Amino acid sequence: MKNIISIFKKHVRGTCQIFMARMLRTCFGAVLALAFLLVSPMASPAYTVDTTASPSSLTGLWWNQNESGWGVSLTQQYDVFFVAMYVYDSAGNPTWYVASNCAVSGSGCQGSLYKVTGGSMPTTTWNGTNPATNVGTITLTFSDNNTGTMAYTLNGINGSKAITRQVWRTVPPVVVTTTKDQTLQLVGFWSIYTADKNTLLGEYWLGSTPIYQGTNGWYIKGVTNIGVQAGFNTSTSTYYIIDMSESGFVWEFQFATAPAIEISGCRYRYPVGSSSKGSCLQFWGRHS
Repeated sequence: MKNIISIFKKHVRGTCQIFMARMLRTCFGAVLALAFLLVSPMASPAYTVDTTASPSSLTGLWWNQNESGWGVSLTQQYDVFFVAMYVYDSAGNPTWYVASNCAVSGSGCQGSLYKVTGGSMPTTTWNGTNPATNVGTITLTFSDNNTGTMAYTLNGINGSKAITRQVWRTVPPVVVTTTKDQTLQLVGFWSIYTADKNTLLGEYWLGSTPIYQGTNGWYIKGVTNIGVQAGFNTSTSTYYIIDMSESGFVWEFQFATAPAIEISGCRYRYPVGSSSKGSCLQFWGRHS
């Protein structure tokens, strides 16, 4: 009888050990999966049109660089765009289409499209225009402040064009003779990406006036970015953009090209109450 009891105990103990091992493997796998999800990089948030400024950074001339000869003018005032397309009809005649109320939603806007005809030459007496004719709709979708897509329905025909901001002149190079001049090189609109230039990290519009004098040099502030300042740190000989809308968020960089169009450096996040920079995230940026 003792032998039977001993065998039974061993069997139960072995069965329990197998069961516990299987449970541990299952739990360990679940923990690994959860850890992977927690540390995996999250997808970049979708671009959202800023409706707090007028005019916005999207205002300007846009085109498709592979189809020189037509374009679209975008003027944004808060939550609405006025869109003017200067294109050609099927006979090759210059034609104007406008969307006077392209309402902003998310990453773009949508509105009715009208054909505009009539009018007079500037050298003759103005005789008015013909009534605008509704010919379809237009939808603009932006991936950042410099690239987007223009989809439309025109007289029952659907189409889509890739568009980019048309740049024919960049900010003239600043003649650098003082530390104030070094800071003024940062004036304008900057798009900042990961070092591989694939992921947009941030966009900053830096104004030229007023310019402030700090302990370690001159600095300027953001035009539409509240809580942003930028300048040249004379103690470290480093350019910087501080985004105080984020907790301890700072970009430190040097110019990668001459003239001062491209930048590269490190993005740091200072923990609250700490003087430690934390780790460096390499980035690349461009002036537009």
